[in-house]
Parts: sequence; structure tokens; C-alpha cells
Amino acid sequence: MLGSRTADIAYPLLILSMGGGAVWAGAVASCGLLVQLAFQLPSGHLADRSDPRRLMLGMDVVRLVAVGSIPFAALLDRLTLLHLLVVCSIEGAASAVFGSAAMVFIRVAVSPKQFSRAMSQSQTTHGITMLLGPMAGGALFAVDRFLPAIADTASYVLSGVLLLAISARTYRFVDADPERPGSEQTDPRVTAGLRWLWRSKDVLRIVLFCGVLNMVGVAFGLAAVVSMGERGTTSNVIGIVAACGGSGLIVGSLVTKWVMLLGPVRLYPIAGLLWAGSFAVIAMWPSPWVIAVVLTFLAAVGPSTGVMLFQILADKSPKSLYGRVNAAQTLLGSSLATAGPLLAGVLLATFGGTSLWLTLAGVCLAATAFTISPLFSRPPVDEAPLDPTVALAERNS
Repeated sequence: MLGSRTADIAYPLLILSMGGGAVWAGAVASCGLLVQLAFQLPSGHLADRSDPRRLMLGMDVVRLVAVGSIPFAALLDRLTLLHLLVVCSIEGAASAVFGSAAMVFIRVAVSPKQFSRAMSQSQTTHGITMLLGPMAGGALFAVDRFLPAIADTASYVLSGVLLLAISARTYRFVDADPERPGSEQTDPRVTAGLRWLWRSKDVLRIVLFCGVLNMVGVAFGLAAVVSMGERGTTSNVIGIVAACGGSGLIVGSLVTKWVMLLGPVRLYPIAGLLWAGSFAVIAMWPSPWVIAVVLTFLAAVGPSTGVMLFQILADKSPKSLYGRVNAAQTLLGSSLATAGPLLAGVLLATFGGTSLWLTLAGVCLAATAFTISPLFSRPPVDEAPLDPTVALAERNS
């Protein structure tokens, strides 16, 4: 993750240094995101039908070769903008597959009682890379414009070494669900995760609620930068405000296990109301420092709602469908998030800042009302933690 965050800020700078301009920089970034989105459902299917660790190792090799081709092509004076577009597309597809396999791997390797703790630690890692990655990418690019790509390539080597060092044994789910002896054959289709979510209406509502918060969060980021720029805020201050999101994410991930004690019945309505109230505060006092405080606060709320969703999916979805279910919820959430920048731009251009913040508050309230009535308390996990080696032995017998 740190290698990818390092390269993310360097790719636009590299494209500009090659004479590509802002359009090319945006096209490369968007292409990578769209490919990653398109590969969500197939990646979940692969994660369910393959050994997750081998799949992650394979994707590390693919990304290593793709990203490593950038400095190699530059050394041969063959690097082109089209080459960067292809690399970002390959990296996006491989990252989608890696992410789905990683979620399956965590559910296999970590006992149910420690699953939420593992996901909280993952959120902490994400926050740290959000803080350190851009700074490292900018510093490396200042030394040499191809150093970030070299660092990203090296990160995939290290990732593979760490995966090989993990002692937990993994296995491949075929047809039957090992948690439910005698269960029927599972749905082999790529869309099985979406179908399971559609049948599980309560879970689907929570997935959509979290997706709406993702969309509003993305809109908030763009709207904050644009509104501060229109008010004459200096770029240094805007940069400090933007960095508050990473610090908030770290703080929020550290307190997740206590916040999750609220349970979904209380956590999600409270989160929705807090988001709505925070935007109402900005509407009344739209100063950069108020935006900074709100951004930090909302980023701190995010890990708890996300980890609770992961816990619900891990508890309720069949193990043989978990990769596809998780990929389906990622697809829904990411699809909504892509509308965030457009929503912010249209609202800013049409109504201005105050109306924008109030509209975002209204969206949060509507999402909360949509979710609150059917919320259910997550039942305790009454089954013993699944030992992968035992499950494998039972399946073979």
C-alpha cells in the first residue's frame, strides 16, 4: 500500500514532465480506477475458487513486472504515455484481484473473535500510508522522476516475501460450504455475491448506507478544496487541511474496538447523524480550520462503520461465497463513490457553498432514514473458530 501511495502522486507529475498535460494525467488515473472497478466481480470469483495466498503472490508478480517496466523502458528511452496508461490499467486489475484474495485470506487465517481487530489494524495501516505515501512520493520524485516507480516495484517484492513468510495454511473452497456440513452446492456464477446481497435485504441496506457515506466523503474532499480555493486560502493551508483525513483515519482505527460495542443498531444511525450535523456546522462556519476539524472527525468515524460492515459480511455470508460477496459490496460502494466529484461540482456550480453543505447533510439524513428501520443486531458467533487444516481434512474425508 505504501508503494502504491508513493506512486499515486508521482504518476501525474511524471506524465506532466513527459509533456502529457492535465488531460492525460486524468485519463491515466481514471482508466486505472475504471479497470479496477470492472474487475471487482471477477476478482471475487477468483478469490473463492483459488488458494488466496497463491493468488496474491501471482498478482504481486504481475504488478512487479508492470510497474518495473516503467524505469526499464525509460532506461531504453522507450517510455510513452500509452505505456503508462497500460501499466495503470494492469495495476488496477491486479489490485482488484489482490484485494479480494486478501479479504478471503484474512477470514481463513484469523479467528472470528479477532477478525474485527485485524480489520482495525488494516485501517490503521491505510491511514499511515495516506500520510506517508504522498510525502515519500514527492520527495523521491524530486531526486529522480523514476524513483517512485522503482520504490513501488520494490514494494511488490517485499509484499511477496512477507506473504511467503506467513505460516497460516490456506485452502480452496470448491462447492460445499465447510461451515455447513451437508449444505447444497454453492452458486458458481460470478454474480453470486450480488445475488446473495439482493436476498439479504438488511445487509444490502447497510452496504448502500456505507456506499452513500463514501460518495459524500469523496464529494466533501473535492468541495472542500474548491471552496477554500475560491475563498483565497493558500495552497499550504489547503495541504494541511487535506492531511487531516489521514490523521483522523489513524485515530479512528485505534478506537474501533470500543466504538463497535455499540452494535450496528446504534452505530450506523449515530454515524449518519454525525455526518449530517458536521456538514451543517460547515454551512454555518465555512472556515478552513472548521473544515479541518470536521474532516478529521469524519475520517475518525469511518473505520468503525467500515469494520462493522466487514464483520457483518464475515459472520453472515457463506464462506464459499465470501470473496464474491465482499467484491460485490466493494463494487457497489466504489460505484457510488465515483459520483462524488460530479455531485460536488454540480452543486458548487449551481448553488454555491452553503447549499452544497446542506445538501450533503440532507443526503446523509436520507441514507440514515433508509437504513435505520430494518437494522438488526449482529448475533454472536456461536460456532467455534474454524481451523483451516481441520476443514481441509473434513472436506477430503
